[in-house]
Amino acid sequence: MDNTINLLFTFLILIAAIGLFELYAYFVAPYLLPQETIDLIIEDLIEQHGDKALDAAIAREDWAQQDTDTFEQGKWRRIRRELMKRL
Repeated sequence: MDNTINLLFTFLILIAAIGLFELYAYFVAPYLLPQETIDLIIEDLIEQHGDKALDAAIAREDWAQQDTDTFEQGKWRRIRRELMKRL
């Protein structure tokens, strides 16, 4: 019985750690990217897609979500928001 409780407790700690890492990767890590990098990505999007740059950013954010890449999803979320401010 004691071993089962220890395994359950360990499992819950691991689940909590994964959850905290995913929150960090989605909300915190993308904002650690330098603003210059974000500006360059936005300029490239506008140069390549013109008026459809926002659609391209939304598509890449959606692709990252489908690929379950939390950091990329957060990064493209930040890029999309910055792009919306500019357009």
